[in-house]
Amino acid sequence: MTSNTAASVKEHEDASTARGRPRDDARTEAILEAAHAVLHRDGWDGFKMDTVAKEAGCGLATIYRRWSTKEEVAAASMRHRFLPEFEEVGDAAADLRSLTMALAQE
Repeated sequence: MTSNTAASVKEHEDASTARGRPRDDARTEAILEAAHAVLHRDGWDGFKMDTVAKEAGCGLATIYRRWSTKEEVAAASMRHRFLPEFEEVGDAAADLRSLTMALAQE
């Protein structure tokens, strides 16, 4: 799992960590990959959450437990796909330096 996937998962764990089954990181990755594929193939006008769910092999509720809107899913899929792995420490300036270094190495 990339740090981007981990960050995407972490962003959406706050309200639901106390209840229910733990989220499966592999399922999150499948959703992000499916969202990227649908967005790339069908464009924004054809970006349908039911298509993403079908391609990821999950239900709509599985997606909406992680992200509230299709815009959030699309943004998370692009971050997952296009941002390189970099160490996030929670300090914006340090995180930006780390991201810049990671981008320079690509």
